[in-house]
Amino acid sequence: MTLPIISADERLAERRGVKGCIFGKSGIGKTSLLWTLPPEKTLFFDLEAGDLAIEGWAGDTVRPRTWQECRDFAVFIGGPNPALRDEQPYSQAHFEAVKERFGDPAALSKYDTVFVDSITVAGRLCFQWCKGQPQAFSDKTGKPDTRGAYGLHGQEMIAWLTHLQHARGKNIWFVGTRGYCRQSSLLGAVRWIMILRPRQKELVTRSVSALKTHGNTLAVAPTGAGKTIMLSAIIGEMFRGGSEKACVLAHRDELTFQNQDKFKRVNPDISTGVFDASVKSWRGDVTFAMVQTLSRENNLSAMPPMDVLVIDEAHHARADSYMRVIERVKAANKDVKLLGMTATPNRGDKKGLRPVFSNVSDQITVKELIASGHLVQPRTFVMDVGVQDELRQVKKTASDFDMGAVSAIMNTRPINDAVVSHWREKARNRKTVVFCSTVQHAEDVARSFNAAEIPAVFVHGNMTDTEREAVLSEYTDGAAQVIVNVAVLTEGWDHPPISCVILLRPSSYKSTMIQMIGRGLRTVDPAEHPNVHKKDCVVLDFGTSTLLHGSLEQDVNLDDQMGNGDAPTKECPECGAEVPAAVKECPLCGYEWQTQGAPRELAEGGFVMSEIDLLQRSSFLWVDLQGNDKYFLATGFNAWGGVFLKDGEWHAVGGRKNGPATLLAAGDRILCFAAADDWLNLYETDETAHKTRSWVHQPATEKQLQYLPNHRNDYSLTRYKASALMTMRFNRDHIRNAIDGTRSAS
Repeated sequence: MTLPIISADERLAERRGVKGCIFGKSGIGKTSLLWTLPPEKTLFFDLEAGDLAIEGWAGDTVRPRTWQECRDFAVFIGGPNPALRDEQPYSQAHFEAVKERFGDPAALSKYDTVFVDSITVAGRLCFQWCKGQPQAFSDKTGKPDTRGAYGLHGQEMIAWLTHLQHARGKNIWFVGTRGYCRQSSLLGAVRWIMILRPRQKELVTRSVSALKTHGNTLAVAPTGAGKTIMLSAIIGEMFRGGSEKACVLAHRDELTFQNQDKFKRVNPDISTGVFDASVKSWRGDVTFAMVQTLSRENNLSAMPPMDVLVIDEAHHARADSYMRVIERVKAANKDVKLLGMTATPNRGDKKGLRPVFSNVSDQITVKELIASGHLVQPRTFVMDVGVQDELRQVKKTASDFDMGAVSAIMNTRPINDAVVSHWREKARNRKTVVFCSTVQHAEDVARSFNAAEIPAVFVHGNMTDTEREAVLSEYTDGAAQVIVNVAVLTEGWDHPPISCVILLRPSSYKSTMIQMIGRGLRTVDPAEHPNVHKKDCVVLDFGTSTLLHGSLEQDVNLDDQMGNGDAPTKECPECGAEVPAAVKECPLCGYEWQTQGAPRELAEGGFVMSEIDLLQRSSFLWVDLQGNDKYFLATGFNAWGGVFLKDGEWHAVGGRKNGPATLLAAGDRILCFAAADDWLNLYETDETAHKTRSWVHQPATEKQLQYLPNHRNDYSLTRYKASALMTMRFNRDHIRNAIDGTRSAS
């Protein structure tokens, strides 16, 4: 046997075919380009099932209706990949099985071109299939895991496109909707490019401006604001402005991979890589790095120059490991842009961040997110069990109050029983997290709940990872209603169904209090927690933190704060309580001090922003379908969202073209509008969010009126409202089933 060398003449004589993509807005005639191809030599791969644009075209057609059929046709067209195992798609075994169904592939030899309409629908079919696969469910809980489905979706689309690209002798043309999916090349996976919320866009714009002006900036946003989405958008804007290399620093493995996954949804055209203990690669345009690994001297020396350095959880930036990376990056490129993102900018050790950041570009507040429906409202109760004076006398250590002294005061049988009693009164049946002072304190509190026949578990830092994961799983799976912890669940852990937070310890740092209460403020996704309706979060403070620190908002101070002595206080004119001088709202009665010359007011009238403000700020035009303030719907080219009042409760439902309806939220009206708007932001783009398009206000078309005969004499009916009414009509049963299915389950 001789070496199978292919000569240059043979290689040049091979017919490889052209592979290309045709992207554009809906309705501009992409499918009509099929008329330009010879029908006798073209195979129409019709995924849209909407061939009116080429009615009368004389060529042959195949119409796959499932993702499995898409894979079968791909291996039939492209042949087998001999490098794959038999159980893998596109392998020799897959090819042989398809041949038994479809016959001899030589039947395709008469076609020079395969015209695929469209890659957009292929992506939808693929994602629907992915959501039913084992990778789309949590190994621990068995519940749906959207991130797992997205990961599988990317792998499947890459494999499908790659196989078709390698189909020798065939021209392959893909049609797609511009904006809905974008690809840096045929090898790129289909991605949905998210629209940012209006407030997120503001922060991105201000941060990009600050980076260009100052070379660095810090952006502050609480849990639930979408920090990763915003930092991804900022990097995307910097790359469009000429940057070519960026690094995103994080201090936990899960943050590194979460950041990378979300970044790809915002910037699918920018390549990424990971630098951690197991993978060390700088090949991507943007690298997501673990600071513990990167800060080692041998790794830093191999780090290429960066145009942008992003520090997630930037309150850690003064730590030695971060400073080593920052100094290295600045030494390699004096013009590097440095961005920090954090929810808690004021460090516990009182070291300011000014040595790293000279300015704050923007701050999204907890109040804003509550008003917009992206966090639930806390209902705070200061519980006096007769020890507040003693707690005020506890000394501070270098890191916090003396927790041993706190435990000596708080950990008594009468107080622990009183905690359970007050919990029954204020928060019965709520999923609850409790923060304690010491391990013994946590164990005793958990024992008191269990003695009252309320299932409780406790977790602390001395447990092994395996033990801790087992306890957390027991709680998240529903076996326990209460979880008690000591300094473990303050940061980096979320379980959205939590709707009660109990503070059995004071905190000398406001940032710690914000992190503890923040565990209960996230909204609930009904797809992950179908039987949970969450409208607010009850906070039971037995430890004086809310009295000491006031509201959940922070006044950002970049300078060191090393002064000694007690913090200044003032008296509330409404209830007489002594509160910190810096607070703007009394934690007991809610009285608000007016700030003169405030740079940005949330809304006139106080705490709650009205729903109409959210609708006006939305990228989409929301239609009151019946004019009775009960049924609202907004629609794009790829998806629709609705908010409906049924039996006294609001429900948010979302759907995609040719897909089922999904319950997004239930409860308060503002939470439902936020969930529905986020659904549209996920599946639409700025180009398809046609709120400001001129045709929106044009009269309804004759074809629309054929579907809406009762509106034929409504001369105020616009094309957009007609589209919304038709969407409601065609999806009415799906919407009803989505709402009633969840209601019956609960």
